[in-house]
Amino acid sequence: MKVTYAPWELRNLGIVVYEVDCEQTAVGEILFQVNQLKAEMVVCRLDISRSATLFEFAREGFVNVETTFSLRRLSKARFHRQSGSNIRSRELNDDEKAFVFSSVRSGIFQLDRISIDPRFSQLVAGQRMVNWLQDEVDQGGEMIGVFREGSLFAFFSFREIRKTEAHIALSGVIPTENFPGAGQLLQQSIIEKFAAKNITWINTKVSSNNLSALRSNLAAGFEIIAAEHILVQHR
Repeated sequence: MKVTYAPWELRNLGIVVYEVDCEQTAVGEILFQVNQLKAEMVVCRLDISRSATLFEFAREGFVNVETTFSLRRLSKARFHRQSGSNIRSRELNDDEKAFVFSSVRSGIFQLDRISIDPRFSQLVAGQRMVNWLQDEVDQGGEMIGVFREGSLFAFFSFREIRKTEAHIALSGVIPTENFPGAGQLLQQSIIEKFAAKNITWINTKVSSNNLSALRSNLAAGFEIIAAEHILVQHR
């Protein structure tokens, strides 16, 4: 197992948080070490192959708040392109980023695990997402806007993790700019962006709480390569 103090969550949530990657460590050892932590919240990541141990975690006050799916796609694999729309994507300028941040802060991701947690407000959850996006940019990531007829309707944030591979941290359609087929056009823009950059593999993660995003990714040719339960204990 791997235990990590999460200082970014002190900034985001105002509490001391530790994250635990359970790996294949015995549950008794995990719970023993977790109980030694001076934490206000503990987040455990448990591979889906160990689902039978969820009851043991539940007895210690852990709640299974979501399952995250790791997805992967070849950028140049066949994709049914939606035609007839004037769709463009490019890196966002500062004013456009501010618009995206405002939309995210207002609650695009209402099924995020912090958003559904009664300990936190929607405002805190939205600001946490904004902080995440800003951290990605500060660490060398790019924020790309997707435009239809010149109007910004969606975005995605990514980092190249090696020369031929990229990870999408966050993506979404702006609710006030949504229209039928917007999700498919966002996926199309993501795939075409990376194919043009000669990036072979596109990686991302999607929560079980967001079935529409999961369906959209699977329909666009992403495949599930791993899954893990996210367990939260409050103190």
